[in-house]
Amino acid sequence: MSPQQIGETAAAPSFSPQQKGFREICDQIEAADAAESVPLPAVAARLRVVFVLLLRRSRQRDSTGRLSPSKLSVMGRLDRFETMTATELAQAEALRPQTIRNLIDELRDEGLIVGVRDADDARRVNLMLTGEGRAMVRGTRGQDDPFLLDALREKLTESQRRKVIDVLEILEDIAYS
Repeated sequence: MSPQQIGETAAAPSFSPQQKGFREICDQIEAADAAESVPLPAVAARLRVVFVLLLRRSRQRDSTGRLSPSKLSVMGRLDRFETMTATELAQAEALRPQTIRNLIDELRDEGLIVGVRDADDARRVNLMLTGEGRAMVRGTRGQDDPFLLDALREKLTESQRRKVIDVLEILEDIAYS
């Protein structure tokens, strides 16, 4: 066969009636999948806007103002990874060493984190949450967020709250990657 004949043969395959029905179903599925695919840039933009709005509204209703977003971020990372050095935290949080040192000093002064010398390398100090710090990050003590608590309680059904928890785990994986 010539290349032209191969192209013609490939362009017009012959199907049995059963195969035609199956091919039509596959085409419909592919068309439905293509129609339902979500443009990821639009999803990313919506996520960013929603997070900014939630943070802003949360700050407006926060009466304590005890912990800054930077401190909460550092504490969240320590909760997730258990121990990190100041250098590791600075890199993970994309902060200058001086900035992370200031945050660490403030969190240490508030009794929320401690530094422990590494058993294998005495020059290395591993930072970790105290019991109070861990309780605060996990929401069992202090730093309540009145806006988010009210929204979760009053605006969502139990089924919706479960979905938020499922999505939250995925978002945490993204945030801490």
